[in-house]
Amino acid sequence: MDLSTLLLDMSDDVLIQPPSDSRKSVVIDLGTRYTRVGFAGEQSPCDVFPTAEAQWHSQQGQDEYASTYPDATETVLNYIFKNKLGIDSKDHSVLIGRSLPYVHQNQEKLIEILFEKFQVHRALLPLNNAMSLFSTGQITGLVMELGAGTSYCVPIYDGYPIKGFVMSSEVTGNKLTEFFMNLLSNGGNSFTPVRDPVLAETIKENVCSVAPNLFSALSDSPNVVYKLPDGTDLSIGRERYQCAEAMFSPNLIPCVTKSIPTVLCDCITKLDSLRGRSCTTNIVKNIMLSGGGSKFTNLRERVKIEVDKCLNETYASQTLVTTPPAGIHSSWQGGSILCCHSNYNDVSISAEEYQEHGANINSLKCLF
Repeated sequence: MDLSTLLLDMSDDVLIQPPSDSRKSVVIDLGTRYTRVGFAGEQSPCDVFPTAEAQWHSQQGQDEYASTYPDATETVLNYIFKNKLGIDSKDHSVLIGRSLPYVHQNQEKLIEILFEKFQVHRALLPLNNAMSLFSTGQITGLVMELGAGTSYCVPIYDGYPIKGFVMSSEVTGNKLTEFFMNLLSNGGNSFTPVRDPVLAETIKENVCSVAPNLFSALSDSPNVVYKLPDGTDLSIGRERYQCAEAMFSPNLIPCVTKSIPTVLCDCITKLDSLRGRSCTTNIVKNIMLSGGGSKFTNLRERVKIEVDKCLNETYASQTLVTTPPAGIHSSWQGGSILCCHSNYNDVSISAEEYQEHGANINSLKCLF
């Protein structure tokens, strides 16, 4: 599949006109915390909602991660088709971006649900990392997905993930939020304890940032004031830097062994050893940070500094760390792009192929 043909034809702001078949494709970025939905060919999703909202709406009283449990995913999909998009799934193809923990058995179960329960025309379950990369018009790079429940890097070459080189980190958005809550709660009399994780996440996203130099930031930076929903002023000092520092100093969070830069360096070192300099050089020129955790100010600059420290001079002089322009919508936008490719039907699974091969067709055909 020649993805470069599509990507090179794109301008910065305009997607190519989708073929008539892909015009009906539904694109879903099913995240641990938020789900993004819309139609292929659009620049951004038409709706973004908390993934758990579908569980609440179904009155099941569950707060499980839909990206982990296929049965919960069925509830979310039903909610999307009926309540969010108001469509009959039988009239559409579906692309669902998946995270790394969606293991083989769960992928097959989801394929079964899509064709048996929702009777879709076509289905494709690509990795979110690849979709984020496609959203930038690139097809080669090392993509680090910093999600709420999962963080992992995937090297992608000429549009396809390189199998056997995926590496994960225990530093996730949920753990950073929990760490931030503990920092605020243990901050002394000048801080109001924050025990609501949703509120803590909102505060984290608004005030926390990466310190280029932690010692200077802790010594010189003034406190910032965040107004809580009840009108109370919350004064936040060094906590706003200590939170993001856990991405670089894993000892700050229990059960975390590797920092984000260490995971990236381990992947690059393995690539150099097993795939050679040419492949590795092309990949280090495009290290991308995606997902909600990539929004921290100064993150790109700090990651480059730390990654360069552990690489040889040849690679360190060529590394480029970026974040996708589409931000937290990058994975969804990449899926929208892929559905518009003329060869989308060749890489996706048709209802006829499912009937012939069963759910195992996903492992036989899916290259993403």
